Amino acid sequence: MCKKRTLTIIFLTAAALIGYLADWRYASGAFVAFIVLFIAFKFWEREILRELQWKELFNTVCSNMSFTSSIFGIKKITGVILEELCEMEGIEAAWVMLKEPEGRFRLHITRGDLSGEDASFYNLNDYIGREIESFENPVVSEKHPAGFEFAGSGPVLHIPMMEGRLLFGIISVAARSRRLFKGSGFSNYIALGRQIQQLYENSSKSREMENMTRKTRQEVDTAADELTKTNIRLINRVKELKSLYNLSVRVFAAGDVKGAFREVFAEIKRVMKVSEAAYFELNNGLFNYVFSSFDSKFSMENKPALKKEFLSKNNGVKAAKDINAPDEIMSVFNKLSFRKIFVVPAKVGEKTKGLMIGGIKKKSKSFSQNELNTLTLYSSRLAEYIERNRMISVITEDNVRLKELNEVKNNFIALISHELRTPLTTIKGFSEVMYEGQTGDLTEEQKSCFKNILDSARLLGEKIDSIIDFVSLRKGDLEIKREKIQWNNLIEDVCSEFSDELERKNIKFTIKKDRKIGDVYVDAEKIKKAVRQLVSNAVKFNKIGGSINIKTKHRGDFFETVIKDNGIGIDEDMNSRIFEEFFQLEDPVTRSVNGIGIGLTLARSIFEVHGGTIEVKSKEKTGTRVNVLLPVKNRKYLRDKNPDGEKKNDK
Repeated sequence: MCKKRTLTIIFLTAAALIGYLADWRYASGAFVAFIVLFIAFKFWEREILRELQWKELFNTVCSNMSFTSSIFGIKKITGVILEELCEMEGIEAAWVMLKEPEGRFRLHITRGDLSGEDASFYNLNDYIGREIESFENPVVSEKHPAGFEFAGSGPVLHIPMMEGRLLFGIISVAARSRRLFKGSGFSNYIALGRQIQQLYENSSKSREMENMTRKTRQEVDTAADELTKTNIRLINRVKELKSLYNLSVRVFAAGDVKGAFREVFAEIKRVMKVSEAAYFELNNGLFNYVFSSFDSKFSMENKPALKKEFLSKNNGVKAAKDINAPDEIMSVFNKLSFRKIFVVPAKVGEKTKGLMIGGIKKKSKSFSQNELNTLTLYSSRLAEYIERNRMISVITEDNVRLKELNEVKNNFIALISHELRTPLTTIKGFSEVMYEGQTGDLTEEQKSCFKNILDSARLLGEKIDSIIDFVSLRKGDLEIKREKIQWNNLIEDVCSEFSDELERKNIKFTIKKDRKIGDVYVDAEKIKKAVRQLVSNAVKFNKIGGSINIKTKHRGDFFETVIKDNGIGIDEDMNSRIFEEFFQLEDPVTRSVNGIGIGLTLARSIFEVHGGTIEVKSKEKTGTRVNVLLPVKNRKYLRDKNPDGEKKNDK
């Protein structure tokens, strides 16, 4: 009414202005102008009012875009929009059809002069009233849908509501004249249909979000409950493990088996409220009684035994009257007034080593499986302690026996070595006398024979000396006589001893010396023996036409010596065993290279006695690399002597 009053005032003002301009003397002209203006005004007023109505309608739609996701809420909002639409001039009715899950379209909401609220359809052509190929764009039909009744007989505008390419609903508007669905009016209906479609889409998405939120909340609540339960289980498990750890410490610190049992029983009494318990050890298919926590008047003096099947028949917790045990054991249990008795195995690894029987005097609920598992762990700690003590006893006895045998072996080797040295000295002495011609002239053939005897005697003497040194090292009484020597000269002297063999096997031999290397304080004979062993191995285990490279280098407080060859080498898996005593790669009877298998063992011991180290890396068919490190100065030695090797003056 307010808008109409405003328009009327505008009209009267315009009419007065026209009358003034036309001069009232020309009444006929003014009248005609007034009539024309009145008609134009009425048409303009109707269009203005219609546009204002559409504006208010769209404002209603926009203000209700934030709606509730419930069916009731969307129905209420759509009803408000359709009701405002029906208030427009020429609109008889408006309604919304929604597609149900089974495919039928059913009336969802209606406004205006319309009947047929139970109307529904499957066939889209029947509803629209004419054949259409696709229903993706609005359609105007002159025919009313079957089952719908309203006063007018004008056209009906059908606007599809699509989700993607799927039709989920139809907005229908019935008007008195087709003129209302032309021009800008048609665009307004299309825009309104899109807005209502958006409302339904938002409603569907909102419901999906609510369902998803509800489902997520339920999952979160379920996960939180499960996490709480898990945390409780973890806390209980941590308590069990802590208890088990503390028990293990106390059990393995116990002085004897009886003390260990007391610790186990004290723990199960504290944690499980057990009244009394007894331990049986498995031996030869029987569980033999060992000890218990019972009072002395209830002790099992005859040490009863249980058959192995007893555990499988009675494992777990049972009423005392249901336990199947010998009379002697049951009489004790009855005197102790046990209401329930538990039987759990004592295991070491996967093997059962014993069992524990305990009783509960007070009325209580049965132990859970987790509690029985905990009891099994407690009893198993006792079994592990007993097994460990037994193994320690056996190992101790074996170690004593091995030590005795090793001592016998060392003494035997030392005795044999000394006994062999005496006749060898005689053989060597007389051979030298005869070789030098002191007993008469020798033929060349005889002289060659005596030379072979002397070489073999020398080689045998070296082996005997090595064995004696080896035994001395094992006993820890190897005598070391240090003196000052030049390291590079020592290496050259040792290598010169193999010149004939190097030439015979056509081995390329090179020495690269670091001039910064000076004097070292070592036992020259012992060190030469160790270096000789390394060079000898490089020559013996090299191929004809091979190569040996020796390099000395100053490295801080150490001298490094590297001996590298491209000989036969050994399997990389055997590298860790080459320093083992009497280790041989080949069979001692059939091997092609002589040796007793203590050369590298003795060499390493000699270097270590001098404060050095040795490392060997070998690869089959590639060669061997030996790294030796010796300290530049032996501090312990130099505390007692000056740098020249002489004793310090105490003055």
